[in-house]
Amino acid sequence: MKINYNSDKVIIIQFTRFAGGKFISNCLALSKYAVPQYDKASIYLLTNPDDYDYRLSQIQKTLPQTVEEMKQWIETYEFGEHQQNSILEQLSNSNLNFFITAHSPEETAGYLKSWPNAKVIVLTNVRKFSDIARERKGTSAQIDDKDFYGVYCVEKYNLYKINDWPTWDQFNDAKFDIRNLVNVSKNTLKKMARVYKSYQINVPTIGLDIDNCIFDKVKFLSSMEKLYATLGYDDFNSELIMKFWGQYMNLHVKIVQQ
Repeated sequence: MKINYNSDKVIIIQFTRFAGGKFISNCLALSKYAVPQYDKASIYLLTNPDDYDYRLSQIQKTLPQTVEEMKQWIETYEFGEHQQNSILEQLSNSNLNFFITAHSPEETAGYLKSWPNAKVIVLTNVRKFSDIARERKGTSAQIDDKDFYGVYCVEKYNLYKINDWPTWDQFNDAKFDIRNLVNVSKNTLKKMARVYKSYQINVPTIGLDIDNCIFDKVKFLSSMEKLYATLGYDDFNSELIMKFWGQYMNLHVKIVQQ
């Protein structure tokens, strides 16, 4: 068996660091149509996809028990594609979705060269949640880095922005892709393309507005149910999603309430 790079089961999740991309992939891995980024769990679920209790128990392992432990979250708790490298052959030849994370459109475009039939989910409007998560999970250098978000933040966008550019909110709604902007001149799009490279992504993308849903359980459930439907998952389970969402958000939400 060889790695099937033509597989259409790959889902690339593109997000600014600390914006909750791994959390979203774990919520999707509560479906029988996907696996988490963990080799042992993936191997089991390839033959036992309907074991939802096992799914929840595995993704709960990605959560530290206390806020104080969050600084060790990435190194100690978080799943990642490096944990699946040894089983890419099995995954790429299976009927279950598996995930790859990307932190920029350029990185997504690079992955698509290897996985041309992958689906792409783009997290937008992430700043409020990402600032909270970076403060709790990040290193001192990451927290103090004034250029942490690169060109994908309102401050940097406004530095580049010329009068005829759309607003930052409009650009967010367009999933940072100039091809999704309407009533914008070709000359303006050409100028924007010098900075923002999402046009290099050659497949349709699915957007998920993080700050507009992640802090509210009703909105989050609605957003996840729509995402499940978009991906063709027919086993959305609000109880499972809510249990994991509550545990995850309890590590972040106190900052929001201050």
